[in-house]
Amino acid sequence: MAEANGIRISVKTEGVSDLIETLERLPAKVAIRPLRATLRKAAKPLEMEAKNNLPAKLSELKPVITTKNMRSFAGVKTGVYTKRAVVMLGNEGRKVQYDAYYLLYWLNYGTLSRRDPTHKFQSVVRSRKEHLSPGIHPRRFIQKAYDSKGAEVVKYAEDNLLKDAEKFLDRNSKRFIQKQVV
Repeated sequence: MAEANGIRISVKTEGVSDLIETLERLPAKVAIRPLRATLRKAAKPLEMEAKNNLPAKLSELKPVITTKNMRSFAGVKTGVYTKRAVVMLGNEGRKVQYDAYYLLYWLNYGTLSRRDPTHKFQSVVRSRKEHLSPGIHPRRFIQKAYDSKGAEVVKYAEDNLLKDAEKFLDRNSKRFIQKQVV
């Protein structure tokens, strides 16, 4: 589902009450690890599709599209992020350095009167800019990636979340038991 703050994917799991009980007994930072690892693996096809949907002229900006851990909860986010590359763009006859995030944001959502109507922008186009050219057409490469790979991401997460958490606990159970006994 596309939302104003990004694309949120909910995963349904059944029969995991014992696993959840075990994970709740672990420290929060430890319990989050297998969940994030599975979600990162699930998000890989989405990340690759978004990179493949980039215009050919911008293929060197593929590292700007990545998957990151969420800080506030056990989740991941895939998209375009700042401070990963710099581009030089012409501005009134001179070259200016911009974070590549802005260029990809403009190409994804469009600019001025051609802005993507499905995206919630923080501000409207100001009237003093209406006399300018219509702006950049939205290419929507992030949304196209989600439309084509979203179901695959959800399916992978649903199929593997429980298995990966159990593998994590099996691999690390001796270490966790020793720390609790001591």
